Amino acid sequence: GYSCRRLEHIPATLTLGILYLYGAGTEDEATAIRADPARAAGFLKIAADAGDKEAQYLMGQLYMSGDGVPQDLAKASDYTIRAARRGIVGAEYNAGVLALSTGDTAENLIEAYKWFSLAAREHYPGAEQNRRHIATFLSPTDLQKAEALVNEFRASD
Repeated sequence: GYSCRRLEHIPATLTLGILYLYGAGTEDEATAIRADPARAAGFLKIAADAGDKEAQYLMGQLYMSGDGVPQDLAKASDYTIRAARRGIVGAEYNAGVLALSTGDTAENLIEAYKWFSLAAREHYPGAEQNRRHIATFLSPTDLQKAEALVNEFRASD
């Protein structure tokens, strides 16, 4: 039988997840698909766990918001960081938000600065403002550490 878990079906699985996440068509169309984040999450999780970076980003967003799945910041962080390390700019931004959600230690601020800086390079809305704001809380030494992390970053995919 058909299984969307097979690797060659992952792009189709991602597409189904996106269709259910956002919906398609209008109510008066027989072929319309109503947005159903819970159903979307099932497809997106399969694609994310198979390594699809877009699905990882979207699963991170769902776990951050609790839309279609129970809110879980640990799972949100796991999926988001996987996508951010692979250069998904929205995931980079969300990784900055998630780094701040666990506290305002120097390590959290450095991590958030790194991710917001990377998102700002791609002109992601709000990233530059957040990067500048966090910089005001970093010591000169920590700011140097954060800048080094930004300069050393290479997307893995």
